[in-house]
Amino acid sequence: MVLPLIVGGVILIGGVWYAVDKTDGRIEEITDEAKDAFVSTGIPILQSIGEGLGDGLEFLGEGISEGLGILGEELGDLGSDIGDAALKVLRRSGIAVIEGAEDIFDYTYNKVAPYRVETVTAVTAMLIYSITALTIFKKIRAN
Repeated sequence: MVLPLIVGGVILIGGVWYAVDKTDGRIEEITDEAKDAFVSTGIPILQSIGEGLGDGLEFLGEGISEGLGILGEELGDLGSDIGDAALKVLRRSGIAVIEGAEDIFDYTYNKVAPYRVETVTAVTAMLIYSITALTIFKKIRAN
């Protein structure tokens, strides 16, 4: 059984005629005879589906926002609280990363400090070996 419609327009989609209900934006398939009857009574033929659905979606949106009422305001406050908490977590995690990097540097410095001369010698030697190896590799590759 088809519920009675308060038709706001008819539209052709894929070769099938549909009636658009003005009250709730519902779309129902109709026959060609029903389309002719609606058009003869002055119901417009919609040019695009967006015209009929737009009104229906606006109506549904208004109903949802009215239905939510205070709950909607509470949800907005909850969203704001969640955003503030997330921002605090990001700020604190950034501070934690910086403090962790400082601790790693201090630990490494304290471990290497007694062997400073040997460490500088080893790093310098490795740098010279790396540059020499890279130069030889580039010369061989160029030929």
